[in-house]
Amino acid sequence: MRRLKKIRIIRKSQVQTILAGLPHLSGKPILPSNFRDKVEVITFFTSWCPHCQVKLKLLKKLYAFLSS
Repeated sequence: MRRLKKIRIIRKSQVQTILAGLPHLSGKPILPSNFRDKVEVITFFTSWCPHCQVKLKLLKKLYAFLSS
């Protein structure tokens, strides 16, 4: 698996500031309490971007690896 080029680790207190106004896929607001005792990966992409498609494939592999 190729290395991700940039990983940014943020504090729970920074989540609301960074993601203010962005809804979760469920349509609910993103709140710091949503991340309690969890590791969350947040990425921004477009479906037409070839680099984004590669990144999403890598994230799927990472998810499968960490889930097992």
